[in-house]
Amino acid sequence: FVSGGSVSGLDFEPETATSWEAGIKAELLDNKLRTNLSLFHVTYKNFQTAQSGTNFPSLFPTPPFPAGFSRVVGTVIVPQGGPVKAQGFEFEATAAPTRGLTIGGSLSYTDTKFEAVNPVLTFVNRGDYQPSLRSKWTGGLWGQYETGPLFGDATFMLRMDGLWHSLFWAT
Repeated sequence: FVSGGSVSGLDFEPETATSWEAGIKAELLDNKLRTNLSLFHVTYKNFQTAQSGTNFPSLFPTPPFPAGFSRVVGTVIVPQGGPVKAQGFEFEATAAPTRGLTIGGSLSYTDTKFEAVNPVLTFVNRGDYQPSLRSKWTGGLWGQYETGPLFGDATFMLRMDGLWHSLFWAT
């Protein structure tokens, strides 16, 4: 649930989500390997999207808004339109093959469908709606090594992380 409200004189309804998730967790090989898998589906109603006012001057006609208002308004909330449906999966694994060494990884996929998109959002891109910051695939790998006590309770730890995502629109 995301509350409704009004920003810069533009009213918007509360956003709600109806979802289900199913998953399984497993510990294998004498607890040296842990895995998590989840599948999900969600339907959003009154999906809200934050946008720059400069992208949508038609939302602020003169009058009643002062000339140039879209350049100074900053972020506005634009109702996306019809329902938004997303489904996908998330998978994580963590392994501790030897004392002090832990490695892990994750992979997720989300397929999002935007139905009956608000014409205000499609006007900017000549009829096409490209939601920003939504990659279909994301993944990560990491590794960590921690020594036993070196002196007292002090240890030495090395860690490396890597993240990846498929292409997405940044604006």
